Amino acid sequence: MQREIDRLSSVDSVDERSIALRAFAPHISDALLGRAVATACTISDSGYLYESRRATALAALFGRLRTMPSADLQRVWRDALHALAGHPRGDLFWDLAALAPIPLRLGGAEAVTEMICTLVRVQRWWP
Repeated sequence: MQREIDRLSSVDSVDERSIALRAFAPHISDALLGRAVATACTISDSGYLYESRRATALAALFGRLRTMPSADLQRVWRDALHALAGHPRGDLFWDLAALAPIPLRLGGAEAVTEMICTLVRVQRWWP
């Protein structure tokens, strides 16, 4: 499975990368989940107005991330945020919506509320 995930980086079609990650998600070992999330973070904007291929792949992988130990999940969350921060804000909102259950698991409802309040403040500063 590691080779398949590594090969996805060279696939040009964002649709194909997203579809492959969604198909692989149930079969990826815990040791490879971080790498799969990193690969999903490299999926560029697909150009669809009401859909994000990257967010769809991240959401599929989240099903597996729920079972990760909290320390490992925190590392994957941190690395994903770092990788996603370079994307345009509108795309980032799609990604955060797909990954919202992660801060809920790590910090509870208070963490999700704080994340949403921070996003609202940032949007007011930079509309």
